[in-house]
Amino acid sequence: LKVLTALYELRRDDALSLAQGAVFRNPDAPRLRYTLAFALLANGDREGAAQELDNYRRMAPRLSYAQHRRLLDSYLRLGDLETAFAVLEGIRRSGEADHMVLPLIAELLARRGDTEPARDRLAEYVQAVPFYNLAWSALQFRVFKDPTVFADHAQAMKAAGAAETPYD
Repeated sequence: LKVLTALYELRRDDALSLAQGAVFRNPDAPRLRYTLAFALLANGDREGAAQELDNYRRMAPRLSYAQHRRLLDSYLRLGDLETAFAVLEGIRRSGEADHMVLPLIAELLARRGDTEPARDRLAEYVQAVPFYNLAWSALQFRVFKDPTVFADHAQAMKAAGAAETPYD
């Protein structure tokens, strides 16, 4: 919780130190590996984040739907579409998918160039969350030091038909 609080307060270095310390004290805790991966990604260390995400997946082979969804989001932020599709398959096999995974699927499809199916998934999501827009979603991307993380997301979501501002 301290790591996430530090990230949302934009104290990325503090968050990274806290996450590294937690993993040092408890190296076999998969959840801490995921937290470290997120802190590394927020600090712009894509290679380190990818390595910790791989550690997390290896240490926690049976993930819940929520864990799969967070993992899918993380691989999208890394730009690792191949692994993101593999994680999506895990979500599909679980049969637990809900509307919260739809914007991630839309982004993934749009990044691959499949804009029509991406638009369909985003339209389905907007039925459940009618106020979704890029201006509001940008807030969750403030934690990332690298501005291309949001730029890549925004480009894909625009291709999928996302509104840029509320009520567009």
